[in-house]
Amino acid sequence: MNFNDEEFLDFFNRLLDRLHQADLNHGSNVINIYASGSQHVDYIQRQYITTPSSALSQGRREQLEPYSDESVARAIVAICGEGKPLDSKQKWAGVHWLLRWECNYPARAKEFCERVATLPLPENLAYKCDYRNIREISTLSFMNADPRELEKVKYSKHDEPLFFQLREVVQALERELRREHNEG
Repeated sequence: MNFNDEEFLDFFNRLLDRLHQADLNHGSNVINIYASGSQHVDYIQRQYITTPSSALSQGRREQLEPYSDESVARAIVAICGEGKPLDSKQKWAGVHWLLRWECNYPARAKEFCERVATLPLPENLAYKCDYRNIREISTLSFMNADPRELEKVKYSKHDEPLFFQLREVVQALERELRREHNEG
């Protein structure tokens, strides 16, 4: 395959996304990249990149089709409000955690909330996404683990109460997204 620079970076970013989604816990994979902080590669340094061939597949979970903005919005509305899992502004961090992995939403809290602002959410939503309420939570180490495999997520004793709150949001949102997908 012959690529120009832009085509190669696009191909490489897609490959990195697949590698990221595969649950590889092998410490031998080294990829040196130079990025602007957005999880997408700006340029790479010539390196030998080796990885198990299983990483080139789409991972263990087979995603049929991406969720539409409407489906994501309906799922958020279903879990948001008093007596529901998303019952505080800080718990948007749980929504961020799942959508980052499940729907490839931005990793940075501010960019995530900007992306959420484009969803067809009702104006009277009980709690709105505001990056100032989730930015510190979004930097906790357990937020870098795949929330779709919660049993594998490691968290500190200090973070345990917050982990359990966000786990509830993740599980509820994932159920609603699956329901939306099955009904759609």
